Amino acid sequence: RSLAQSNCEEATQFAHQALDEFPDDPELVQLEERVIQWKQRKIQAYLWMDEGKQLCAENNFEEGLQVLRSAVSLDEHDPTPRSFLVDALLRAAVETVEDDFHTAEALAQEAVSLDPANPVAKSVIRSLKEKEQNHFISEVSGSPRKETAAPTQLPIDTPMRPQPAVPIAGVV
Repeated sequence: RSLAQSNCEEATQFAHQALDEFPDDPELVQLEERVIQWKQRKIQAYLWMDEGKQLCAENNFEEGLQVLRSAVSLDEHDPTPRSFLVDALLRAAVETVEDDFHTAEALAQEAVSLDPANPVAKSVIRSLKEKEQNHFISEVSGSPRKETAAPTQLPIDTPMRPQPAVPIAGVV
């Protein structure tokens, strides 16, 4: 059960205690091997997560996202690599929107599919849809339509989470 819930310490402790009591039990020996393999995958996932974060921080999104996707695939139940992948996907979407709208949209959609409740992902999707709608209206009408500013830069070092509203003096 601990393995299924990604509780590494609990699974390790359980396997060791059980083997202490029943050292020749083949099922417990097999369980200990699974725990060791699982720990190795978790370590590899975090190494890849760190590598992917660094590549994305260097604006090498193509390679960084691939490494982060690999990290998530090693332990799909661990929210940490998933969170960093979602954040990197959104940063990449914002960075590429002016050059390649369709890629930005696909990146943002992937982020939403990984974390449907993420408010930043939803906001980026809304901004992209509005940008697409404004572009279409401009094409049809022949005159540019004023666009609402889409995010143009997101902080590299911090996970993208909504920040509390800051009151502006004189505004109620």
